[in-house]
Amino acid sequence: MCKEVKHRLDGRKDIFECQLIALEKNWGILKYKIKEYRQVYNIDLSPGDITFAFYWQGRSYNLYVWLSAGNSIIAYYFNIIDGLTLSVNRFEYRDLVADILVIPGKAPVILDMEEIPEGIENSLACYIERGIEEVTKNYSGIISEAERLLRRSYNDKV
Repeated sequence: MCKEVKHRLDGRKDIFECQLIALEKNWGILKYKIKEYRQVYNIDLSPGDITFAFYWQGRSYNLYVWLSAGNSIIAYYFNIIDGLTLSVNRFEYRDLVADILVIPGKAPVILDMEEIPEGIENSLACYIERGIEEVTKNYSGIISEAERLLRRSYNDKV
């Protein structure tokens, strides 16, 4: 087991027990089986659905690929992050609130901007904006890269 540890800007911390799929020098992949019903934006995630989570050192985002229990893609979900550390036992980062949702065949939707705290440091606000811009311009290529990494690292069909 490998823990995903998400630090939030408000000081809360979320910890998820995941399966380590791959860990290389600059990137890693975790697998998480969803345990309870959850709704994100207009996406319903059900128990048994799978999250493959992709992390890259030096990038301002991570990527969750949500698959149904039947292995079909539900959506792609980018978190804007910083402070990523990767190890065999723990993937840890700070979640910077802003997210980008990509439903197959649709344009990306930027989420949760209203949750960014007022008075946030200007340098952090600029970092978040640059991360959003990078994902919205390059999401298709990032998703393709993630799918290649998963095929290379994992035997099940995506």
